[in-house]
Amino acid sequence: MARRPPHRYGSRTPVAQTNPRLVGYGVTGFVLGTYAALQLFITRSSVNFLWWRAEQVRQREHFRYPKAPGPGPAGQPTWQEWVPTATTAVLVTAALVGLAILIVRSGRGMWLLLAAAIPLVPTELLPGVWAPALANTSAYALVFPPGAIQPDTLWAWMEAALQSFAVVIPAFVVGRLLPVRSPRVWAGEVLWRLAAPAAAATSWVLWTMAVGLPVDWGTAARRTLLVTIGALVVTGTSTRWKAVAGLAVLPAVAGGWVTWTTDVSGDASVVVAPDARWWSVLALLGAVWVLGQPYVRAGVHAVWRVWRTALAKQSGELEVEERAVEDVVQLAEPEPVSPRRGRAAAAPVGGRHRA
Repeated sequence: MARRPPHRYGSRTPVAQTNPRLVGYGVTGFVLGTYAALQLFITRSSVNFLWWRAEQVRQREHFRYPKAPGPGPAGQPTWQEWVPTATTAVLVTAALVGLAILIVRSGRGMWLLLAAAIPLVPTELLPGVWAPALANTSAYALVFPPGAIQPDTLWAWMEAALQSFAVVIPAFVVGRLLPVRSPRVWAGEVLWRLAAPAAAATSWVLWTMAVGLPVDWGTAARRTLLVTIGALVVTGTSTRWKAVAGLAVLPAVAGGWVTWTTDVSGDASVVVAPDARWWSVLALLGAVWVLGQPYVRAGVHAVWRVWRTALAKQSGELEVEERAVEDVVQLAEPEPVSPRRGRAAAAPVGGRHRA
């Protein structure tokens, strides 16, 4: 019987290899769970903050005018005032995480930052005041505190940075753990195919500015990001039906297609916003254009060649006709007669007559 080798210091026994998919799912779940806990805490804090501010104002007015009739103390905020908006923020962030993972799984690597940049795109809250739009509408109580003249945009930027950070980490971990192949079309070629729509959009923006109309730069930036994401995903390594399915659902959900909000009566309800579907439409339009651009270019080149051939043929026929006309004109004109000199008169024959 063979003897076992002696134990050496520092030797390790082989362990079972961890499934990278489970690690990626675990990291994604942990990040989204942490983000959900933060959103619940922030939303409940902001709702309680508003309640306490309103209660302080009521008590101050009551102490100033004790005999004046006034409203009684308001009830404590219920879960319907802070749970639905926090859940909506988590749903929007989860859709952005799925979109970023779809970009990574398409072999695009760090292009996932395009999905993470969507929450950071600012909108004009007030004339001249720009800040990112918040997925959690209850957090606007911190951006527009009671009695403030101008909004506090610092909190809006912090909330957008937190959401972007929650999008980057799971997609980056999944991209590092799972094997990714090279995409079907390189990113440089994809950007070159998008040059024509970019030129058309730039011309439209310049024309809008020239006529004095306002330009919504936030909307223009989001549309550019969505079209680029759709073009990159559909030309990646993922199968076409998976890419199309992801682009048809994830951008719309990230744009607030389905939200859980609280109405004026205090009841929580699910609201569907049809305008948010344009996010998916723009992503699919980018995918359709980048796939059909080679055929469009080939068709334009074919039409150009036919047109040039027709022009060359027409110009050749014109030259032939001009030459024929010149020949006919030359034949019709009489030849010029050169002047001839007459012969000199002959001298008289014989000598002088002698008488």
